[in-house]
Amino acid sequence: MTDRVREILSWYASDNPGTLTNLYRMLNHGRLAGTGKMVMLPVDQGFEHGPARSFAPNPAGYDPRYHFQLAIDAGCNAYAAPLGFIEAGAAEFAGQIPSSSRPTTRIRCTAGPIPSQP
Repeated sequence: MTDRVREILSWYASDNPGTLTNLYRMLNHGRLAGTGKMVMLPVDQGFEHGPARSFAPNPAGYDPRYHFQLAIDAGCNAYAAPLGFIEAGAAEFAGQIPSSSRPTTRIRCTAGPIPSQP
């Protein structure tokens, strides 16, 4: 463990062992491993704002496994996505990149125009 990672983990000394272990795994994975810097690939924008708008220019983006491989190829420290995305690639990419599931956001579906926000 590098001194920098040790220092960062010391900031979270009161957290539970699972949190510390996951943070350690992320800080020691990818191209920035051990530097104390972290780059995660977050994938959720398309599902909050409509998948066609985000993924239509790149149809491979509809496949959750594509995002796992993109994070691995890019040398990211971790991959963050909605639980369904994580579940879709968990078995195939186990141990290849740390992953984190985002809490699901509430998506409003209406038959007509979306009401204006207050």
